[in-house]
Amino acid sequence: MEEDRRRYQESQNKNMQNFFTHVINDRGNEGKGVTLSDFQNARPLPFASAPEPMDAEDWLMDTERKLRTVGCNDEEKIRYATYLLSGPAASWWENLVAVHPPEKVFTWEEFKNKLREAHVPDSVVELKKREFEELQQNTAPIMQYVRDFNRLRYV
Repeated sequence: MEEDRRRYQESQNKNMQNFFTHVINDRGNEGKGVTLSDFQNARPLPFASAPEPMDAEDWLMDTERKLRTVGCNDEEKIRYATYLLSGPAASWWENLVAVHPPEKVFTWEEFKNKLREAHVPDSVVELKKREFEELQQNTAPIMQYVRDFNRLRYV
């Protein structure tokens, strides 16, 4: 228990150190990279938990679109996406980081996969995959079919 607490505190200290390093570097590198202010101008939404099974997936898609729009690289994507986490989602991320060696650097793909594993139940993913595979226009208007297709294709 004490060892876990010590590792958690070390992880938190490292995260804060990295944060301040980036803030200092951002001030010295005007015009290089994407700042937190740049990203916040895209009005990203915070994420605390997923009351509905697809809420996490929706948040991830919306956030990724905004990260791409402002031109974030993979390191910035992780930095700014995790900045948006609060409550249970922030605790999940901090715990995930704490159980890995301090030198572990997560890729953007790893972050997305881990978030989905933690917040989108496998049963929902399977259900949505089946819905996608069985999707047919039948008598529905074409726009309804397109909406259903777009909603299901990301699963």
